[in-house]
Amino acid sequence: MHSQQGNGGSRTPADNAHGTLIPRFSSWQQLPPPDPIAFPIAYPIMTTASSRLALSPAQIEQRLSGLNAWRWDTAEGCIMKSWTFDSFRNLMTCLMQMAELAEQLDHHPHITTCYTQLDIRLSTHDAQGLTDLDFQLAQMMDRLIDGHFRTT
Repeated sequence: MHSQQGNGGSRTPADNAHGTLIPRFSSWQQLPPPDPIAFPIAYPIMTTASSRLALSPAQIEQRLSGLNAWRWDTAEGCIMKSWTFDSFRNLMTCLMQMAELAEQLDHHPHITTCYTQLDIRLSTHDAQGLTDLDFQLAQMMDRLIDGHFRTT
């Protein structure tokens, strides 16, 4: 193995199953920033105080009807969705992009992954329920995944 210099830190490539070199990073902080050409997504940032107010059940139902395949778990007080990606690498790439979206909104999802399975739960802890911010992030995640990844 040899070391390469690039993207702000050293990395050591390793052979993958296809015989190509893939970089190994010692921490997530060494990962290169998202590629704006591969992921040319810009979203407006909306984190006003009104976007953090708890929604009524009727408001939640109305906003949920505008989402694709998201479910409302009334017991947990969250909306949730699951995806199965075509590869672990694509799931991890998507997670890095989702992290950028969450940071833009200062709103962070509950994330569970297992190999190619991704489960997301959204709620606003400060409001002790669902807010417009949860639905905005859900829409942003759907646009990201629908536009750039193969899922089932």
